[in-house]
Amino acid sequence: MPETPRRLRQGAAAQLMRRPQLWGTATVVAAVVVFLLSLAYLGGIVNPTGRLHHLPVAVVDQDRPHTSSGPATGAQITDALIAGSNKDQRLRLEPMSMAEATDRLDSGRVYGALVIPQDFTARLHTLLEERGTAPQRPEVTLLTNPRAGSLGVSFTSSGLQPALAAVSHRIGDGLLAQPAARSAVPAARLLLADPVKVTVTAHHPLPANSGLGLSAFYYTLLVLLAGYLGASVISGIFDTAVGHAFGESGSSLTYRSPVPVSRTGLFIAKCATSAALAPVAATALAAAGALLGVDTPHAGLLWVFTTVAIAAVGIGQQALIAAFGSFASLLGTFIFMALALPSSGGTVPLQALPPFFRFLSVFEPARHLIGGVRSIMYFDARADAGLAGAWAVTGMALVGALLFGLLVTRRLERDGRPRLSGQTFAALRGAAAQLLIGPAAPQQGPGRAPSASGSGPSGPQQRSIT
Repeated sequence: MPETPRRLRQGAAAQLMRRPQLWGTATVVAAVVVFLLSLAYLGGIVNPTGRLHHLPVAVVDQDRPHTSSGPATGAQITDALIAGSNKDQRLRLEPMSMAEATDRLDSGRVYGALVIPQDFTARLHTLLEERGTAPQRPEVTLLTNPRAGSLGVSFTSSGLQPALAAVSHRIGDGLLAQPAARSAVPAARLLLADPVKVTVTAHHPLPANSGLGLSAFYYTLLVLLAGYLGASVISGIFDTAVGHAFGESGSSLTYRSPVPVSRTGLFIAKCATSAALAPVAATALAAAGALLGVDTPHAGLLWVFTTVAIAAVGIGQQALIAAFGSFASLLGTFIFMALALPSSGGTVPLQALPPFFRFLSVFEPARHLIGGVRSIMYFDARADAGLAGAWAVTGMALVGALLFGLLVTRRLERDGRPRLSGQTFAALRGAAAQLLIGPAAPQQGPGRAPSASGSGPSGPQQRSIT
């Protein structure tokens, strides 16, 4: 075939650049996409402290009244802290027993627990009555929950400690006003002014190889990428193989004669391949984690959950492709990445997200996937730590995406709208070949082009254009 003259090709390129509606539209669309991506990613993390609202924290008051005094001081501390949190509304303090607080810490449903011991009031009176030089202050313990998220732990500590300091000084004012405090040694009077000691300790420290609690987030990100990108690659390969798209490799364009396949049949084939990819991708992910030493307890369960999650995301993307065509790649980017990650609660607690992202977290897959992964990695695979919800949502998403794709493809076929007819594709192929390499040789049959690979008239024909 004669090669297209270089001047002709350069002239065609120049003609394209003389069409501002072409490159202008592309520029505007790209700029709008970047703007929306920026809003999504930055909007979820730009001001978490200012957005913080009702972060759950337990309060365990075990204090008992002193034998020679009135009510227990622990109740006063609890009431003061809850009243302050109700006014501030950044934290939601919930009074509960130690057993209930432990259960919620173990399932990630609270970010911390403030524990007031049984002898708190008694130790306050002992401090008042001591005449030694090294009196001991009564102590409360703040149990943090780093497995629920390091930023949530930071919010818990920074929100409670100033409130506890204010309560301590208020109690100190009352102690200093008592007659017994007047004869106390100076060291004791200093402690009486600020009598409450706060000890902060982790309830269950994170494993060493957990990325400071971010391994679950990045693992979920990889699950989403495996499903979404895998589906996109599979769809492109299938479309090229059946003659519905051109394939490009280096300097060559490759095309095949169209294969008579229905929309529904092609969709099912793509979904089956995405499902087959899922266990392979899950194994690759597990192997990479093992190679890097990532702490992954319940590795078998994690592999099973990962397989189902990748399949669900992949089939979901295939359904988008079946319904929206080339626009599906942009939709998938927003559904599985741009809007999913900021609303996942993986880095910023849901209680610190803007209202839009909190609402979105109900529907976005990343929120539920990270709940399942975090439960398996950090909370002993407890169902109430997010695993039960993750299984339910993942299963419904997989079935729903499959049904949606089947509904769309069958509806289009019933309406007499095949994806691409052989005649249409043959005409487009001939026009493209003529533009790139000049007039094509006579075709060997309806809808067929000369084969560079030597296939006969009855087989799929392929051609490369350099």
